[in-house]
Amino acid sequence: MIAPPAGMGVLHFVKVAMLRAAQLQRGCLPRVTGHYTSAATARWEVGEGKVAPVPATPANTTAGSLKAELTLTADPAVPSPR
Repeated sequence: MIAPPAGMGVLHFVKVAMLRAAQLQRGCLPRVTGHYTSAATARWEVGEGKVAPVPATPANTTAGSLKAELTLTADPAVPSPR
């Protein structure tokens, strides 16, 4: 079982992993090695702290939109996809 990172509740973990799985299905590069489903890969990434949510602020949201976004944390072991 993959546990949420310290300070993250179980429901928040599930929501962040769900958003990350959607990103992976759209073609984003995974941050963990292995051939797993997008849902399993997302759980591993969030559990290891390689993916973190971006808090909604007026600066990163548009009027009437509170769309959740994710950011990738810097990991020197993983090369940049650029």
